[in-house]
Amino acid sequence: MPSLKKGRISKAEEAIIEANLETMSADELAIKLNRDPKSVKDFVKRKFQVGLTGNEEAAHDLRNSPGWAQLELQFSPTELDTFEYNWGRIIEQFRDDVNATEEMQVKDLIKYDLLADRCLKSNRDSLGDVAAIEALIAVEQARDLDQQDAELMFRLRQERTGLRVSQETANREFRELQGKKSAILKDMRATREQRVKNLEDSKQTLTGWVIYLMNNPDVVAEYGKEMKMMEMAMGNRKGQLAQPHVYEDGMVDQPFLNCDTVIKEEDR
Repeated sequence: MPSLKKGRISKAEEAIIEANLETMSADELAIKLNRDPKSVKDFVKRKFQVGLTGNEEAAHDLRNSPGWAQLELQFSPTELDTFEYNWGRIIEQFRDDVNATEEMQVKDLIKYDLLADRCLKSNRDSLGDVAAIEALIAVEQARDLDQQDAELMFRLRQERTGLRVSQETANREFRELQGKKSAILKDMRATREQRVKNLEDSKQTLTGWVIYLMNNPDVVAEYGKEMKMMEMAMGNRKGQLAQPHVYEDGMVDQPFLNCDTVIKEEDR
């Protein structure tokens, strides 16, 4: 078996994919091109936006929106990946029921989250720097008094004080950003407490449902039609699945579904 081709998909391969996209699956295209199925699926998603999940579709729309260029000026590539990921998850959570002003709220929510992450990273870096400075101070203090560098000790202590002030500032900014995030989540009714309350408010009693059906005979008739169509479809599919099947080794046998579909030997 020849090894799978590597590298970027060529223009010729792209043309083959585009010409057969509607009639062949990504796995079939991968076999035709002698490429790894995952790489072909990823290319089809990225190039033709086919087979995208709700999360991926929302993220793709964000990258192609006019506001993406502004986000690229504000955040690093790694942060943009996180922004895109969180955007897709949040939009999918609300099942695309998000208007323009709510989109602005979602963007602000993600921005506050990324800025809060920066604060935590800054705090972590400061902790490492403080530890390194304290180690230098300890080394200097271990020397005899007449050999200690007073100017160096003074400078190291100043740097340590500055880093601790920076830590406190980052912690304060983090708390403020967390507060802003919580406020947006409450405005969007996205907290767990609010979601549980919405579910409780949406509950309906059995008596209320029966009364609703009694007062709406058209709804009852429509439900009846759907149930009958479902029953007929199940019956047809059951008959199809109960027919004898030719297996890959040439053997013919009947799949066993239940006792009602078994063909007796004398009927075979």
